[in-house]
Amino acid sequence: MKPLILLFKALLLWPIRLIARLLAVLEWIGRAVLGAVALGVGVAVVVALLFAWHAAPPAAPVLPSRFVLALTLDAPLTETPSLETPLPLWDDPQPIHFGTLLTTLDNAAEDPRVAAVALDLSRFPGASYAQLAELRDALGRLRQAGKPVFAFADRYDQKSYFLASVADTVTLDPEGFVLLPGLALEPTYFKAALDRVGITVYAFRAGRYKSFVEPFTRTSMSESEKARQPTSCSACGARFATRSLRHASAR
Repeated sequence: MKPLILLFKALLLWPIRLIARLLAVLEWIGRAVLGAVALGVGVAVVVALLFAWHAAPPAAPVLPSRFVLALTLDAPLTETPSLETPLPLWDDPQPIHFGTLLTTLDNAAEDPRVAAVALDLSRFPGASYAQLAELRDALGRLRQAGKPVFAFADRYDQKSYFLASVADTVTLDPEGFVLLPGLALEPTYFKAALDRVGITVYAFRAGRYKSFVEPFTRTSMSESEKARQPTSCSACGARFATRSLRHASAR
């Protein structure tokens, strides 16, 4: 009789214990899901607050009646407005919109509060010569409006010095240097190298000044290509030099 009672208790308690364990597992899963949801909601709120704080427009500065416009060119110049990163992962400066920069300089030329312009080129990453010529012209308009321009840098390379040359005063750090290799066009010709390995290039030209294939069919620049190249800079009057790299093509 006793074994039957024990068997009956086991058969009766087993489903109850199984249900209790299932309820405990479901409770644990529910708590984990609720915790994950609460954590996700908290992270989303923090990220949203950071986005809103970073995207909030800064308060407009109160400008005095007379001030010097400090222009620090420490980022690349871009022709199209770039999207600002809401949460930057590093401290790299945002690209400078070239059109906005020119507009700022033209507005400064007409603003009576601007006494002068301080041009900081210490970390200037460079730009195309077309952009430099436009920017140099804008700085020249500032000088014509009676606003002196002061340029300074730790060192000058060719492009930064070209931009600084329009200023009234150019200042260099006592331990700095100026690197001016000059403006030159140095095309490379491959015909001699191709002849050494037995390669012949057959090119068809349509027009006198079509020089795209010349590096593969010649060892030096043609007279028509020389006539097509500029000989001086329209902005500063610097003379250009043209050299053919024959030694590079022969190696």
